[in-house]
Amino acid sequence: MTEYWLRCSVHAGMFSNERMVKVSDGLSFFVDVDRVQGQVNQPGKVKVRLLKKSDDIFWAIMPTEDIAVVQVPKDQMEPVSA
Repeated sequence: MTEYWLRCSVHAGMFSNERMVKVSDGLSFFVDVDRVQGQVNQPGKVKVRLLKKSDDIFWAIMPTEDIAVVQVPKDQMEPVSA
């Protein structure tokens, strides 16, 4: 699956190796710090896998322990450079 950066806000996680990210629809997820770009309490990006896309909507798989799929506007995503 293709990887993308999803814009989010970055917050401290419960542990030093994780961050809480909030995406555009207000949902929040705890993810591994290695999947996040950005500083705590700042805008950032989280690396997700693309499940499906249409004209203006992408469905992204969040990098969580439990599989979580979020629907996000296309303009919130950018391809990960190889």
